Amino acid sequence: SNLAVHPGGKLATLLGKYLNGVGWTLTCCWCGLALVVLVGRPDVSEPLRLAGVLALVIGLATVAYGAVYAVIGAMFHRRAMVISVAYMLIFELLVSNIPAFINKLTVQHRLLNILFRLMDWRLPPESPIQVGLEPAWHHLLILASYTALALTLSIAILGFREYVTNEES
Repeated sequence: SNLAVHPGGKLATLLGKYLNGVGWTLTCCWCGLALVVLVGRPDVSEPLRLAGVLALVIGLATVAYGAVYAVIGAMFHRRAMVISVAYMLIFELLVSNIPAFINKLTVQHRLLNILFRLMDWRLPPESPIQVGLEPAWHHLLILASYTALALTLSIAILGFREYVTNEES
């Protein structure tokens, strides 16, 4: 597009698309959460606390996964959706359930730990869900660093990559 050839145009496009995606996703997810709380009336001792913590976790997930998808889109601009789905299925679904160090590299692991820490939930030892003993701020810091690194990486990829705007005949 014409914007890509202007100084800072690719950066503006990337950040604009990122913020647009985050905004729309947050709106949809928070509306869904409101419906669950109002209509579904979850059977928990503190439904408003749960709703607040889930709203925070949804916000963190949206920002973090949006950054991951920005990197994937910058790296694989022709097949970004296919690679994104593969990433979610392989890394966030399968790898996050492996009880080893590698599951700590996933966004899902950090989000799950934040949820459990902020709700003061405990799991029985035989549970297949892996929750660490670190405080919530530890996971928030790692998630924020992960997000910042992913956005920086996507900006760097766009800065060094040449994009063809017209097909040559």
